[in-house]
Amino acid sequence: MADDQSHEHIKFGSILVCINKPSTEINTQPTTPRPKWSELFSKSKTTTSINTSSVIFSESTRSPIQNNRNDPFANTSSLLNDIVSSKFKLSDPLPHFRTRGMSNPGNACFINCILQPLFHCPPFFNLFKCIAQIDFPPSNPPSLLSALSNLALELSVPDDENPLTPDVVQDAMIAQGNFNMVRGRQEDAQEFLGYLLDGLHQEWVKATSTEPSTDKTHLVIDDEWLQVGKHNKQNKTRHVESTSDSPFTKIFTGKMLTVVKYQSGTQSTILEPFQTLPLFIDTPSIQTLNDALIHFSESELIDEEKSTYKATYLMETTNILVIQFKRFIYNAHTQSIQKSFKKIKYPDVLNIDPKVWASSQPNTQKKKGKSQSNTRYKLFGVVNHHGKLVEGGHYTCDVLSSNENVWYRMDDETVEDIPESDVLDSLENAYLLFYQRS
Repeated sequence: MADDQSHEHIKFGSILVCINKPSTEINTQPTTPRPKWSELFSKSKTTTSINTSSVIFSESTRSPIQNNRNDPFANTSSLLNDIVSSKFKLSDPLPHFRTRGMSNPGNACFINCILQPLFHCPPFFNLFKCIAQIDFPPSNPPSLLSALSNLALELSVPDDENPLTPDVVQDAMIAQGNFNMVRGRQEDAQEFLGYLLDGLHQEWVKATSTEPSTDKTHLVIDDEWLQVGKHNKQNKTRHVESTSDSPFTKIFTGKMLTVVKYQSGTQSTILEPFQTLPLFIDTPSIQTLNDALIHFSESELIDEEKSTYKATYLMETTNILVIQFKRFIYNAHTQSIQKSFKKIKYPDVLNIDPKVWASSQPNTQKKKGKSQSNTRYKLFGVVNHHGKLVEGGHYTCDVLSSNENVWYRMDDETVEDIPESDVLDSLENAYLLFYQRS
C-alpha cells in the first residue's frame, strides 16, 4: 500500500504486530488457542435470581426438559430447533424492555460493554427470547445458552431498574475453557466477543445435534468463486468453513476473500469466515471508516523480492456487522504495545463502498449463489476504550434502544440517555462498532 512499509500483520489477541520480513503463506488450518495481549504483561459467584412473576416469559410457558446434570443439553435438540424455527426471524424488531446497567464486581467492564450492545441487537435478543422458553436442567456452572436466556428473562421484567448481574456468563465462559479468563483480570473486549460467539455456536451445535459433535473448521474447495488468471485459467477458491451452522453464524459470520498474486501471473485465493472485521487505521490517509474499509481492500506488497501482492475483499456480510479499529499496535523501537488515539470518523448510516466487495474485481467471477445486494447499515452500538494502558483502561459503550429511538451511554451500572451527536463524537476512543443491515 502506498502509505505502508512492507510488513506482515500477526495477531496476538487484538494486537497488531508488524514484522519486517513478510510471508506469502496463508494458514488454512484451525488455530490452537493463541497468546492473548493481556498475558504479555504481568498483572497484579453469585447466580442472578430472577423474579418471574411479571416477566414476558412466565415459568408456565417454558418447556421443561429432562434433568440430566451430566449433560445440560440432554433432550434439547427438538425443542431448540422447533422453537427457533417457528418463532425466530432475523428481521423482527427489538421488543420493548427497560435499558438497565450491569454490575461490575471488579475489572468486568469488558463483559458489560459487549453484553449491552448484544442485548440491544434485535436478532440476538429475539433469539434468546425464544431460547428462554426452554427450561434447561440445572447445572453448575450453567451453559452459556442458559445464562444468556436467563438474562433475557431478567431484562423483560417490567419496571425493574436494578442492574443486571452478568457473573453467570463469566462462570460459563471459564467453565468452557476456550477463553483463558481469570476473575478480576481485565481482558480485551473484542477477544471476549469472539470467544463468546464461538462458545454459543459450539453449545448450539452440541445441543441440537443428534449425532456426536463433529464441528470443526476445515478446508474445502469451493467452485462458487472462480479466479480468472492468465490465458483465462480458472483457479478454484480454497474455502475455510465450519462443518455446522447455527443462528449465531447466521447473525454474525461474514466471509472475506483473500487473493495473493505472484510475479509469474498465478494467484492463490482463500475464502474465510469472520465475526469481527478488523480495520487498520494507523496510516495518514485514513481519516474515516470509509477510508479504512477502502484501505482494507487495497493491494499490498508482501514480498518485494518476489513481487508478490495480497488483497482482501468482502464477499458476504450478514445481518450484523461488527467492525474493530486496530488501536493496539506493537512498537518495535520501544518493544511495547501502544494504543493509538487517532480520531476516526464513523457514520450513523454506513454505505459500504463497492470497491470493497470481491464482486467488484474484474478478474473475479461468481458462478452461483445470491449476490450481496443490500450494503446499507445502521449504527446501534459503540464500544469505547478509555485510557493509555493496553492491559488496563476502562470500557464503556453507547447503545441504541431502537424501540424508543433513544441512545444510552452505559458505564457499568450507570445509564444515561445522550444525543446521537455524542455517540458519533467518540472519535479517539471508539474501538468496536455494531451495525445492523437496514
